[in-house]
Amino acid sequence: MAAWHNEVAAVRSWYQTEHDNWMAVAGDRSRWWVWNAVVEVAKRSVVQIQTYLQRISEGVLQCFCQDSIQCFDTLGWVSGRASGL
Repeated sequence: MAAWHNEVAAVRSWYQTEHDNWMAVAGDRSRWWVWNAVVEVAKRSVVQIQTYLQRISEGVLQCFCQDSIQCFDTLGWVSGRASGL
């Protein structure tokens, strides 16, 4: 556990910077609560991607973003960070 505490800050920072997909989930909850919370986060992510691709294919949206954070901010999406989990 001590090794995890020593490394988690660097891993969290790297994921937030490189992939913007670090999600904090309450690990003190039941295994099923954690599973359901993660499934909901994944579903929201898939819906956002599908909506984005649909808008591009319909010609409604043209995104010239530098990175995912800029695109999410432009589209008004929460970029990989959910509150309440």
